[in-house]
Amino acid sequence: MQKIDIENWHRKDYFEFFRHYDDPSFSLTADVDVTKLYQLIKEQNASFFLASLYLCQKAVNQIEAFKYRIRGKKIILHDRIDVGSTVLNEDNSFSFCYFKYVEPFRDFAGAANLQMQLLKEKQQKLNPQDDRDDLIHYTIIPWFSFRSFKHPRKNFQANSIPKIAFGKFTRETKMQMPISIDAHHGLMDGWHVGQFYQKFQQLLDSPAKHL
Repeated sequence: MQKIDIENWHRKDYFEFFRHYDDPSFSLTADVDVTKLYQLIKEQNASFFLASLYLCQKAVNQIEAFKYRIRGKKIILHDRIDVGSTVLNEDNSFSFCYFKYVEPFRDFAGAANLQMQLLKEKQQKLNPQDDRDDLIHYTIIPWFSFRSFKHPRKNFQANSIPKIAFGKFTRETKMQMPISIDAHHGLMDGWHVGQFYQKFQQLLDSPAKHL
């Protein structure tokens, strides 16, 4: 982790401009092609949820803008960003579960499955970790596709953790899944989100190399 010198930071003007907005966040939604990932996961009898989460987080950690966080009047840059995701409980409520981003995928999936099992055994609802900002907040909506998505936020001006939502994939000529991203405009722009979608799609197009 490192502290950003805001006075000499290339985004100083944008940060100062957007930080005073009542709501400085912006949201974009686009489809990604998960055809090859789905085929591979089906062959391997693996978890589509964990595989897509892993590849998404791999893309996140390749983009510096997704690792900036606001702490008071400071901005810091994390070395690595982990996962905070909703998981479905047996009663159809949800809990928050936290996964450390590690490579390779088998290590990530093994640790993630253990965390979900522990959460199930504890029967712990929600389990927020508000003291952490080294995360991406994920919401998983597997029941329907969507064209836009709005995340609940508190303390808009200082809430700098990006949020990503996965929707239900649809099958036509190819399998597509909507991905919504909500981020602080003082820390990133549409170009950075475009870079994320591009990197994520590259990983989805060659899943056997990364899983």
